[in-house]
Amino acid sequence: MVPILQMLWILIFLLRSWQFLPVFLASFKGRSDSMSKNKLLVPEAQQAINDLKTEIAQELGMPVINGTTSNMYPAIVNGLSVREMVRRGEQMLINKKAPSDTDIY
Repeated sequence: MVPILQMLWILIFLLRSWQFLPVFLASFKGRSDSMSKNKLLVPEAQQAINDLKTEIAQELGMPVINGTTSNMYPAIVNGLSVREMVRRGEQMLINKKAPSDTDIY
């Protein structure tokens, strides 16, 4: 099992290529508990998030469904996306490879 701090470092690495990360981290200073956890803090990042989910779904062999009526499809893609990000991070730790910006593409 990978320690939590290492997983946090991996997540920050995966997100750092996006320009919204400083805004995203700064917004946690005054975050209230009533704020929705499923809402993007930077709406402009929605397309980048959707592209990442689509890419991971294609890599895993899942069909990409536009305009789907299934309520479960977004949850499945989100779960698989997180699983793939964790797998990539763990593989970097196993190989003791220094991460680079190209590792997330």
